Amino acid sequence: EIVIIDAENLETVCRLLTEQGFRLIRNTGEECDMSYYGEEYEIKSHIDYYNDKCREIFCNVFDDACSTRINDREYRLKPLYHLTYITYHLLIHFKAGGAGIRQLTDIDVILRNESIDLNEFFDLCEQIGIKKSASVLVSLARRYFDTPVNFDYPIGEELLSMLENVMLIS
Repeated sequence: EIVIIDAENLETVCRLLTEQGFRLIRNTGEECDMSYYGEEYEIKSHIDYYNDKCREIFCNVFDDACSTRINDREYRLKPLYHLTYITYHLLIHFKAGGAGIRQLTDIDVILRNESIDLNEFFDLCEQIGIKKSASVLVSLARRYFDTPVNFDYPIGEELLSMLENVMLIS
């Protein structure tokens, strides 16, 4: 799990979590890796960027342009940006060789429960250079989980086999 904290509170949050039983694995000053009963958490002051367009889109997750304020202290990415980030983050894991089927279910859950304009989503993905990969992932979600989207991207058997091998052994 990833939690984004404003930079000035990162150290305080990591200290408080440690006091509550979280185990500190690593602290770089910009992020803390922690575990709690076997679950790992990344506490960060930023979203990792794939390119300059990602940096522009996700430059400040505490901005009303891409997030919704839940209360005075909690922000959630708006559904379009959440789906884009989840897709982008899954691709980072694919590149590292470790994306599992659970991460694909995240795409299904967002598409199933949020009203997202797929054209707008794919336009945003095109801007950050992941449109083809995002198309494949949405099609996989539809194929495996019957995700209720009117979209299908042709996936060749060789690519499908490779993706299944990575997702099923990760």
